[in-house]
Amino acid sequence: RPNLPVGIAEGKVEEYLLPVKYRDLMDEHFVYECEVTRNSTLDFGDTEYYDFHQCEQMSFWLEKRLSRKNLNKDLRKIFSLLKTLTDKAVELKTGIEIEI
Repeated sequence: RPNLPVGIAEGKVEEYLLPVKYRDLMDEHFVYECEVTRNSTLDFGDTEYYDFHQCEQMSFWLEKRLSRKNLNKDLRKIFSLLKTLTDKAVELKTGIEIEI
């Protein structure tokens, strides 16, 4: 686990493990988008911490994706979970860590 940014205290950690079968979906529809839209270097084998400001941006991005009628049902499940987590991080003024 990477070092948390200065001022962020250790707290309760909630962990969600996605099945391997979602790997290609995440690569195509999330990892690449993170690199382009959030200037992130997230890639498989990486861990990235997103503070609550970044979570706010990610939540907005996820909301737009979830509004698509033709969104793959598995992506809808993954994005819904991520939206819940990013919204919670914004509310609590904390962040989330994503390990791919």
